[in-house]
Amino acid sequence: MKRMISRLVPVVVLSFLGAAAPRCMPPTRAPYGHQPVHNAALFRVNAPNNAAAQEFTTAARHVSRVSVYVVGAASSGQITAQIRRAGDDDSSVIASRSLSLLSLGGAGSGWLEFPVNADVTPGTTYYLHLQATTTEDAPVTWYGTVSAVPGSLASWNYDTAGSGWQPSPTRRLAFHVDPTGGERCGESDQCYAPSSSLAQRTSGLLTNLTTAEAVPPAYAVGASYAGGSNVLRLPSGRWRYLPTGAGESSIVQADDPGARAQIAESERWLAAGRLPGRTESERDASRRALLSIRALLRPNGAFAAAWAPAWQYSWPRDGAFAAVAFAATGHDRESYRVLQYDARTQRADGTWEARTKLDGTGPPDS
Repeated sequence: MKRMISRLVPVVVLSFLGAAAPRCMPPTRAPYGHQPVHNAALFRVNAPNNAAAQEFTTAARHVSRVSVYVVGAASSGQITAQIRRAGDDDSSVIASRSLSLLSLGGAGSGWLEFPVNADVTPGTTYYLHLQATTTEDAPVTWYGTVSAVPGSLASWNYDTAGSGWQPSPTRRLAFHVDPTGGERCGESDQCYAPSSSLAQRTSGLLTNLTTAEAVPPAYAVGASYAGGSNVLRLPSGRWRYLPTGAGESSIVQADDPGARAQIAESERWLAAGRLPGRTESERDASRRALLSIRALLRPNGAFAAAWAPAWQYSWPRDGAFAAVAFAATGHDRESYRVLQYDARTQRADGTWEARTKLDGTGPPDS
């Protein structure tokens, strides 16, 4: 990356940060460290011909991470984020971090976080610089908005075909400097996830045993379950779970009492049965499978094939496998609930509909 920068800087930096672009704003400048809107493809950042930068200020004295909203069609190469004071020489780079596109899963989209370590001066204008390198003829694009962003600082685009660095008066790049809370990916918006995983309907389940909620693939990146439960640890360190009686999930601080109680109940339920598996990895798989089929079991005994619209019905075939799994692992109460539902929905001729609605009212179609 250093070699790449040294090739570009002598050519483009003087126009990037010349007399018309002051290096520092007055220390009283209000912080401008985020712009979350990302509904437009703005600047391609593939090297060696393209890059982009976003001016920002902060009230902090240290920056530990930055994030950008990227859509990439390339499956290999790397993408590098830098914090620069000016950009006219290598000494202006005060933080740099590169990520492998292959390690991210290849082509994909979402908020991409870069751990950095930079001491900064409050009120000073810095430049968040992004550039990608790949041997593929595929774009990597930094997204943002063409709508007005009050109080925003300039976004910059570098394109050799467009006379090098140019400020954009109407476009603002999507970025966060030291994102916290809802600004962290996986909370209010998706993390960078590969295109192949985005085709999936769900990567996990939350449940309060009354209802369930799917965890989309782009919200599962960097997340993990807390113990033997359906409480999800987020990249931010906070937790997402479905509180008792709630219809949708909540994001809470780690060790939230309600989430802790749900983890304890779930682990007691697992301990009350038997966990199949000869190795720890097999037992881990069994543990997660049991928690998933428990999440898909409705209070009335209907068993959803999956928590996605096309599959939120109860098939006797699927329910039969769940009933056997519950019985084999010593969870008889859940097994009986499936069988009781089958008894209630059995037709007079001894057969069943291929599938029923989860409330037991009958098939969704003819």
